[in-house]
Amino acid sequence: MIGEITMSLKNEFDALVNAMTIDDMPNEDLKTVADICGPSVAISLIKNFEGINIYIPKRGVFLRIAERFIIDKFDGTNAKTLALACKLSQRAVYTIVEYEDKKRKSKRVKTVQ
Repeated sequence: MIGEITMSLKNEFDALVNAMTIDDMPNEDLKTVADICGPSVAISLIKNFEGINIYIPKRGVFLRIAERFIIDKFDGTNAKTLALACKLSQRAVYTIVEYEDKKRKSKRVKTVQ
């Protein structure tokens, strides 16, 4: 009987937690997350990362993805377009392509030896 009551109260509390609104968020960072991504995302962060500091760097967050994208899409004539799409400089696009070319040449030399 007590176990059923406890479970009922736990379920009731969980329902309230899952119904949190932006105003219920404990700080401004989570209010911002709830506003931009939705309360369910903020609630999930609270439940899964309580007490953990999460840092999102300002620069280079998508650099690895941009590198793969540029390597896949570069055709020798579209550096400016790729730079704009990835929010990089044209020089950065060429640097990524040149580095990839060096890696590929190095692999070919090792294979031949």
